[in-house]
Amino acid sequence: DTHIHDTTKRMPIELFMEEEQAALQPLPAHHYDSSEVVLRVCRMDGFLEFETNLYSVPYEYIGDILPMKATETEIFIYSHDINLIAQHERMADGAGKTLENLAHRSSKKVRYGLGPVRELFLQLGDAAEAFLEGLQERHPRNCGFHARYILGLKEHYHCDDIHKAIKHAMGYWAFDGKSIQRILKATSKPRTLESVRNERARNELGNALPQIKQRNLSEYSRLFLNKEDDEKSERRDNHTDKTAPEYPESDDYTEHS
Repeated sequence: DTHIHDTTKRMPIELFMEEEQAALQPLPAHHYDSSEVVLRVCRMDGFLEFETNLYSVPYEYIGDILPMKATETEIFIYSHDINLIAQHERMADGAGKTLENLAHRSSKKVRYGLGPVRELFLQLGDAAEAFLEGLQERHPRNCGFHARYILGLKEHYHCDDIHKAIKHAMGYWAFDGKSIQRILKATSKPRTLESVRNERARNELGNALPQIKQRNLSEYSRLFLNKEDDEKSERRDNHTDKTAPEYPESDDYTEHS
């Protein structure tokens, strides 16, 4: 802008170069990431579902809770320690497409065996190991399938609820995935992964913040009473000032009094 400003009598571009440009801050090195981030439990077939579409991940992540980032054009899937494990083109919502990377399917033994998910299953609680022993006795050929089925329930139930269901099932020798699901439906309330994450973050934030001590309510009563007394006193002062007689400063008043 090179016209002469009516007020400053100078060109705006000159003032900008002299006074304003040095005060500007540089833009961030990276663009603000507005991608949608969700949590998903990897299904038994090695896929994560998002907007009716399926995206593959390596079999060793079956039953695990994985963060997924969705940009406008791509899907990024991370492990629990935030390492990128899969990347796909994002399909349109409602397309019902399945995107599978063959590199994720190196070994079908990983898909069905108990070994890859054993440690993950044991993280459910103290009773998990004993339940696995019973599961192996009852289903020696496909105990890995049932363990993965139970881990998949984490998408709708909290891990603590699953552990309680496992302990309940052991009392009836019900060593299979369907029994755990029926117990959860009867005894627990379904919860989304996001609600569990938000509750965990809320608890961590509450522990980090200083404790807030509530004041005694009588302190507020005193504040209001003091304020009312001040207002009454002010009204009396104003009333006295307005009603006080005004005597003219003249010799006539002195004579009459």
